[in-house]
Amino acid sequence: MLVTALFVTASCMATTPQKSYVAEMQPALELLEEWQNDYDEIEILLTEPLDSATGITRLQLIEFYNIATEEYQITRDEYSKVGLMPLDALAGPSINSSKDGQSILKILSSVTPMEEIQADHQAVVDCVQTRVGFADELSSSIKDLNTIDMNKAGELVSCDTFDASLEKITAFVNENE
Repeated sequence: MLVTALFVTASCMATTPQKSYVAEMQPALELLEEWQNDYDEIEILLTEPLDSATGITRLQLIEFYNIATEEYQITRDEYSKVGLMPLDALAGPSINSSKDGQSILKILSSVTPMEEIQADHQAVVDCVQTRVGFADELSSSIKDLNTIDMNKAGELVSCDTFDASLEKITAFVNENE
Protein backbone atom coordinates (compact mmCIF):
# COMPACT_ATOMS: atom_id res chain seq x y z
CA MET A 1 0.00 0.00 0.00
CA LEU A 2 2.82 2.43 0.91
CA VAL A 3 4.61 1.60 -2.37
CA THR A 4 1.43 2.29 -4.33
CA ALA A 5 0.93 5.62 -2.56
CA LEU A 6 4.53 6.64 -3.29
CA PHE A 7 4.17 5.61 -6.93
CA VAL A 8 0.93 7.58 -7.34
CA THR A 9 2.47 10.61 -5.60
CA ALA A 10 5.60 10.43 -7.78
CA SER A 11 3.50 10.03 -10.92
CA CYS A 12 1.43 13.09 -10.09
CA MET A 13 4.54 15.16 -9.37
CA ALA A 14 6.32 14.08 -12.56
CA THR A 15 6.79 16.87 -15.03
CA THR A 16 5.29 16.31 -18.45
CA PRO A 17 7.34 17.30 -21.50
CA GLN A 18 4.84 20.12 -22.13
CA LYS A 19 5.23 21.50 -18.60
CA SER A 20 8.99 21.26 -18.88
CA TYR A 21 9.00 23.14 -22.19
CA VAL A 22 6.66 25.78 -20.78
CA ALA A 23 8.81 26.31 -17.68
CA GLU A 24 12.00 26.59 -19.72
CA MET A 25 10.48 28.84 -22.40
CA GLN A 26 8.81 31.43 -20.16
CA PRO A 27 12.05 33.34 -19.45
CA ALA A 28 12.98 33.14 -23.13
CA LEU A 29 9.62 34.56 -24.19
CA GLU A 30 10.07 37.54 -21.88
CA LEU A 31 13.55 38.16 -23.26
CA LEU A 32 12.35 37.70 -26.84
CA GLU A 33 9.68 40.37 -26.44
CA GLU A 34 12.21 42.90 -25.16
CA TRP A 35 14.80 41.81 -27.74
CA GLN A 36 12.28 42.23 -30.56
CA ASN A 37 11.69 45.83 -29.45
CA ASP A 38 15.46 46.45 -29.45
CA TYR A 39 15.79 44.93 -32.91
CA ASP A 40 12.93 47.11 -34.15
CA GLU A 41 15.09 50.08 -33.11
CA ILE A 42 17.84 48.91 -35.47
CA GLU A 43 15.35 48.59 -38.32
CA ILE A 44 14.05 52.10 -37.65
CA LEU A 45 17.58 53.51 -37.50
CA LEU A 46 18.38 51.85 -40.84
CA THR A 47 15.29 52.99 -42.69
CA GLU A 48 14.21 56.33 -41.26
CA PRO A 49 15.45 59.38 -43.20
CA LEU A 50 18.38 61.19 -41.61
CA ASP A 51 17.22 64.47 -43.11
CA SER A 52 13.75 65.21 -44.38
CA ALA A 53 15.14 67.42 -47.14
CA THR A 54 17.28 64.68 -48.72
CA GLY A 55 15.42 61.58 -47.54
CA ILE A 56 18.71 59.70 -47.24
CA THR A 57 18.61 56.74 -44.85
CA ARG A 58 21.41 54.97 -43.02
CA LEU A 59 20.81 52.00 -45.29
CA GLN A 60 21.66 54.21 -48.28
CA LEU A 61 24.57 55.71 -46.37
CA ILE A 62 25.95 52.18 -45.90
CA GLU A 63 26.37 51.92 -49.69
CA PHE A 64 28.54 55.04 -49.67
CA TYR A 65 30.34 53.79 -46.54
CA ASN A 66 31.16 50.48 -48.24
CA ILE A 67 32.67 52.28 -51.22
CA ALA A 68 34.71 54.52 -48.91
CA THR A 69 36.00 51.63 -46.81
CA GLU A 70 36.61 49.18 -49.64
CA GLU A 71 38.06 51.38 -52.34
CA TYR A 72 39.63 54.18 -50.29
CA GLN A 73 40.27 52.54 -46.91
CA ILE A 74 39.30 55.69 -45.05
CA THR A 75 40.53 56.62 -41.60
CA ARG A 76 38.29 57.50 -38.65
CA ASP A 77 39.01 61.20 -39.27
CA GLU A 78 37.98 60.90 -42.93
CA TYR A 79 34.91 58.93 -41.83
CA SER A 80 33.82 61.93 -39.78
CA LYS A 81 34.63 64.48 -42.48
CA VAL A 82 32.62 62.77 -45.23
CA GLY A 83 29.49 62.61 -43.08
CA LEU A 84 29.34 58.97 -42.08
CA MET A 85 28.91 59.66 -38.35
CA PRO A 86 25.16 58.82 -38.43
CA LEU A 87 26.17 55.17 -38.84
CA ASP A 88 27.63 55.27 -35.32
CA ALA A 89 24.06 55.29 -33.99
CA LEU A 90 23.76 51.68 -35.20
CA ALA A 91 26.68 50.40 -33.12
CA GLY A 92 25.16 50.54 -29.62
CA PRO A 93 21.80 48.95 -30.49
CA SER A 94 23.60 46.34 -32.61
CA ILE A 95 25.90 45.38 -29.75
CA ASN A 96 22.95 45.13 -27.36
CA SER A 97 20.89 43.13 -29.83
CA SER A 98 23.75 40.70 -30.37
CA LYS A 99 24.48 40.26 -26.67
CA ASP A 100 20.83 39.78 -25.75
CA GLY A 101 20.25 37.53 -28.76
CA GLN A 102 23.12 35.28 -27.68
CA SER A 103 21.56 34.95 -24.22
CA ILE A 104 18.26 34.01 -25.82
CA LEU A 105 19.99 31.45 -28.05
CA LYS A 106 21.52 29.79 -24.99
CA ILE A 107 18.05 29.30 -23.54
CA LEU A 108 16.44 28.21 -26.81
CA SER A 109 19.24 25.75 -27.51
CA SER A 110 18.84 24.08 -24.13
CA VAL A 111 15.09 23.60 -24.51
CA THR A 112 13.62 20.52 -26.18
CA PRO A 113 10.47 21.55 -28.04
CA MET A 114 7.43 19.35 -28.37
CA GLU A 115 6.96 17.83 -31.81
CA GLU A 116 3.92 20.01 -32.57
CA ILE A 117 5.90 23.19 -31.89
CA GLN A 118 9.33 22.06 -33.12
CA ALA A 119 9.20 23.79 -36.54
CA ASP A 120 8.17 27.11 -34.99
CA HIS A 121 10.82 26.77 -32.27
CA GLN A 122 13.48 26.19 -34.96
CA ALA A 123 12.21 29.15 -37.01
CA VAL A 124 12.66 31.41 -33.97
CA VAL A 125 16.15 29.99 -33.30
CA ASP A 126 17.16 30.50 -36.94
CA CYS A 127 15.91 34.08 -36.97
CA VAL A 128 17.64 34.98 -33.71
CA GLN A 129 20.90 33.53 -35.09
CA THR A 130 20.50 35.49 -38.33
CA ARG A 131 19.73 38.76 -36.56
CA VAL A 132 22.66 38.28 -34.18
CA GLY A 133 24.92 37.72 -37.19
CA PHE A 134 23.67 40.90 -38.86
CA ALA A 135 23.99 42.91 -35.63
CA ASP A 136 27.55 41.63 -35.17
CA GLU A 137 28.36 42.58 -38.75
CA LEU A 138 27.04 46.13 -38.29
CA SER A 139 28.76 46.82 -35.00
CA SER A 140 32.13 45.28 -35.78
CA SER A 141 32.36 46.73 -39.30
CA ILE A 142 31.53 50.26 -38.17
CA LYS A 143 33.91 50.01 -35.22
CA ASP A 144 36.79 48.69 -37.36
CA LEU A 145 35.96 50.73 -40.50
CA ASN A 146 35.49 47.56 -42.55
CA THR A 147 33.03 47.01 -45.36
CA ILE A 148 29.59 45.96 -44.11
CA ASP A 149 28.56 42.67 -45.69
CA MET A 150 25.02 43.48 -46.75
CA ASN A 151 24.49 39.83 -47.71
CA LYS A 152 23.86 39.42 -43.98
CA ALA A 153 20.89 41.76 -44.39
CA GLY A 154 19.64 39.59 -47.24
CA GLU A 155 19.70 36.60 -44.92
CA LEU A 156 17.08 38.35 -42.77
CA VAL A 157 14.50 36.95 -45.19
CA SER A 158 14.70 33.81 -43.03
CA CYS A 159 12.93 35.88 -40.35
CA ASP A 160 9.74 36.27 -42.37
CA THR A 161 7.97 33.68 -40.18
CA PHE A 162 9.42 34.95 -36.88
CA ASP A 163 6.33 36.78 -35.63
CA ALA A 164 3.92 33.97 -36.56
CA SER A 165 6.20 31.32 -35.04
CA LEU A 166 6.67 33.32 -31.87
CA GLU A 167 2.89 33.76 -31.59
CA LYS A 168 2.40 29.99 -31.89
CA ILE A 169 5.02 29.29 -29.24
CA THR A 170 3.50 31.89 -26.92
CA ALA A 171 0.05 30.40 -27.40
CA PHE A 172 1.40 26.90 -26.74
CA VAL A 173 3.11 28.09 -23.55
CA ASN A 174 -0.03 29.91 -22.37
CA GLU A 175 -2.25 26.90 -23.08
CA ASN A 176 0.03 24.52 -21.19
CA GLU A 177 0.82 26.63 -18.12
